[in-house]
Amino acid sequence: MQRAQGDGGRVIAVLGPTNTGKTHYAVERMLGHASGMIGFPLRLLAREIYDRVVAAKGAARVALLTGEEKIVPPRPSYWICTVESMPMSQRVDFLAVDEIQLAADAQRGHVFTDRLLYARGVEETVFMGAATMQPLISRLLPDATLVTRQRLSQLRYVQPQKLHRLPRRAALVAFSAENVYGLAELVRRNRGGTAVVMGALSPRTRNAQVALYQNGDVDYLVATDAIGMGLNMDIDHVAFSATHKFDGERVRALSAPEVAQIAGRAGRHMNDGSFSTLAGAEGASLDPQLIAQVEDHDFRPLKALIWRNSRLDYRSAAKLVASLESPSARPDLVRAREALDLQALKALAKNSDVSAIATTPAAVQRLWEVCQIPDFRRVSASEHLSLLQRIYRDLMGRHGVVPHDWMAKQVSRLDNVQGDIDTLAARIANIRTWTYVANRRNWLSDAAHWAHVTRGIEDKLSDALHDRLTQRFVDRRTSVLMRELRQRGELSVSIDETNEIIVEGHAIGTLDGFTFRADPSAVGEEFKTLEQAADIALKAEITRRAKIFCNIGYKTLQLDVSEGMHRPKLVWQKSVIARLEKGDSPYEPRVKLVEGTLLTDALAENVRQSCAAWLSERIADKLEPLLKLKAEIEKQAPAKTTELQKAPESAEEAPQAAADSASAPDAGEGAGDAKAPAAPVVAAADAPLAGLARGVAFQILERFGVLPRGQVSEELRKIDQDARKGLRRFHIRIGATALYIPLILKPHAVELRLLAWALWNGISDLPPMPTPGLVWIQTDPKAPREFYEIAGFRLIGGHEAVRLDMLERLADTARPLGQNGAKFTVTPEIMGLVGCSGESFIRSMRAVGYAHEIVKVPAPVQEVPVQEAPAKDTSAQETPVQDAADAASDVAPETAPETVPEATPDATAEAAPEAAADVFEPEMVDEVRFFWSPRQPRPASRNRNRSHAANHADQRKGGGPKVKNAHRAKTEENRPEGGRSHGNKSGGKGRAAGHRQGDGRGYKSHASADRKPRDEINEDSPFAQLKALKDALEKRG
Repeated sequence: MQRAQGDGGRVIAVLGPTNTGKTHYAVERMLGHASGMIGFPLRLLAREIYDRVVAAKGAARVALLTGEEKIVPPRPSYWICTVESMPMSQRVDFLAVDEIQLAADAQRGHVFTDRLLYARGVEETVFMGAATMQPLISRLLPDATLVTRQRLSQLRYVQPQKLHRLPRRAALVAFSAENVYGLAELVRRNRGGTAVVMGALSPRTRNAQVALYQNGDVDYLVATDAIGMGLNMDIDHVAFSATHKFDGERVRALSAPEVAQIAGRAGRHMNDGSFSTLAGAEGASLDPQLIAQVEDHDFRPLKALIWRNSRLDYRSAAKLVASLESPSARPDLVRAREALDLQALKALAKNSDVSAIATTPAAVQRLWEVCQIPDFRRVSASEHLSLLQRIYRDLMGRHGVVPHDWMAKQVSRLDNVQGDIDTLAARIANIRTWTYVANRRNWLSDAAHWAHVTRGIEDKLSDALHDRLTQRFVDRRTSVLMRELRQRGELSVSIDETNEIIVEGHAIGTLDGFTFRADPSAVGEEFKTLEQAADIALKAEITRRAKIFCNIGYKTLQLDVSEGMHRPKLVWQKSVIARLEKGDSPYEPRVKLVEGTLLTDALAENVRQSCAAWLSERIADKLEPLLKLKAEIEKQAPAKTTELQKAPESAEEAPQAAADSASAPDAGEGAGDAKAPAAPVVAAADAPLAGLARGVAFQILERFGVLPRGQVSEELRKIDQDARKGLRRFHIRIGATALYIPLILKPHAVELRLLAWALWNGISDLPPMPTPGLVWIQTDPKAPREFYEIAGFRLIGGHEAVRLDMLERLADTARPLGQNGAKFTVTPEIMGLVGCSGESFIRSMRAVGYAHEIVKVPAPVQEVPVQEAPAKDTSAQETPVQDAADAASDVAPETAPETVPEATPDATAEAAPEAAADVFEPEMVDEVRFFWSPRQPRPASRNRNRSHAANHADQRKGGGPKVKNAHRAKTEENRPEGGRSHGNKSGGKGRAAGHRQGDGRGYKSHASADRKPRDEINEDSPFAQLKALKDALEKRG
């Protein structure tokens, strides 16, 4: 019920800046009366004061009325409301309106102006607001008592500050939900967490967020300008992220009173406050004149208030619109612009369905009530009008209420707490609409039920939204720890068995070796404080670990190349503590500790030196032959005979020297098993490394222990046997395809050589080291050729490679089978040497100098009873062949051809007619035969033979023929390295590079039919010398 101006008791206007206690004064005055009512600008503030009054007077005596919430006991004495929801017909002894200066607001000002003009308490009326209202109140309410209050604390401006430099207990102000969320995320990253307050939040969510701040769980608050409307919090500083806002129509600069209203939240009671802009924010700068106005609380008085006629004409929709748009008779009351409710009224009045219903004053009044439903959803104007039309038609229908089923459908779809922040906020906005409907009198058949349902859903959604906001914008762990630190001044720190660092029961990171690894989810300045709190415990633990490591722990270091050969790491107790870098030489990588260690400089150097010592020991152990070769070449230290080098000369050097003297100058060298003494031969341990041999050794060292033979083939032809002993002194094997040291082909040595090569040459993007134990692998076409050669593999084509030592064993095994151009087949055992078959095996044979052909042969005949006897006879003939072959292995290779029985082909020929009698047409199958065919045959010139003979002229006695075995020399020149089998039992024991036609195991020499046995061995032949040495050994035994 509207009252005339001047009715009621005394009117008091309490004016002044923020933090003057105006609201507190009004509440205390109201509680001194038997009944009272206060209108607040925000439902958030209304709820805060409601809780306070309930605590003082009891819930049975206090009512709460807002647009979406209605708590009305049977006989309340005190009414806490939003200004729009104040029941004007309710008589109370005391009445107050807060923030009365909002009467000048373009959107809501007309409501505050109406309360200023017509709302009165029976005994006392109080208006609280800014001092800018004083002239207008004096004119509009000449009988009012004006009371001016001074601010309890000082408010001063400070220079703009960056986000990470903001002081604690600060509020950041933004003017859109998007900007609020963006700032909150930045604060969480830099300062551990923040609370969020916006006018769009439900009271329950807002109160929960404010509690986070007030309880000290977070020290920062990000909010809209809603905090300027009387929200009381312990804020010391207010920072503006922008100085412009969108007021519903346009983007405009903040006025001085608006800045003062928001900044005035800083400083509580007698504590001074400060305000500033956020450094780096676009458009965030304040005018010096505005700053002075805010600090001095000196603002221009308001000249007019926003007004809208409250004497409405409900006789028709058109007359209602006209009464709402009628101007004021006073110049200091300006007609309000067209608000949302008036826009909706005009739109619905033009609707034929609505206009047909709104024909009576009651129908028009009900239409106006429906048009005042706020657009909480803010989807679109058409959506809002459609909803209003539906509700109005239902209210004016036969039942006169919103249908229960339709209401249930609209509400039930919102009863869902799943989703992110935006989804939950949208559901809260929707449920607020139905909460508003449920709190309208006579709009529902069971309004109390629906008010309870909608309130319950809003509370659930509010709690879920609070949880999402907290999860997203608050590091709960850091918040709790910071609160404990402030309260007690110190924190309990421990390190468990998994190296996790526990501070007051919360894990803040792990101790990784000598480095602290912070939990990725724990960030910000507050987290740095937690690190400092744990620093003492960490330093003590780091010192203890460093001493253990330097004493004995470094011996358990492990080398890790999981990130690539170019990024090797040293690992201790499953933690990376150092990395290797290129050093002063290939075999001396530099050790560098990982970044971020907590070690002191002295401890760090001790740890680094221990790592370097371990690495040096490992390289010296695994690459001993290479390092000795390096020392010899560089003349850094004399090469000494070690146990590794002291192989019995009778078993190693003498047979090898004898074989070398008989072979071509580039014959291969290996580790044989002959047991003849080598007294006449100079020991390899005493042989110097000089001349061309020294140059070859230098190239081997440059190639990290593996040198393709083709790169030094010319040099090898010129190196005599004494010089080769210098190479054998360092266990360098001259193989068919490469020169290498067998001992450094072991997995650990390969790993060290690969990483040394990668670091020294700065090569990255390498494949993993070949798996130890594999003899055949597929290669990465992008990897350098040197990678596989250093790893001990020989590329054979087709993106395949075979392990070098096994390829040499294949060459040793095939050599006796293919002498003198003989063609031969292979067995699965031979193919098993290189772990492949088919085309891969053919490529392997090609790599060691053997070509192949495919011929048609009869398929093997299945055994039948009539064939058993010939088979036994053949076996009987083959046995002596094997025995002869084994016997020939112990004599000079020149005697090997004479030991092959000539009767074998005849026996086979005699058996053939008998077998043919029972076989009509044997099936023909393909058979692969191999034969010696180097890709680039070396010329067998007489000059070369003569040169070879001349080099050994001083070793021969008499003038025997120099080229008696010239045909044999030519064959040897075009053949891969001779020598003994390197660990291959199938190749025979101690077999030198001779001219045997087979190994006695069923391989048939297709070139042996025309061979004629020689009568005797030339006594000047080196093979005769070898035989003499063997005979002498047998006599001693």
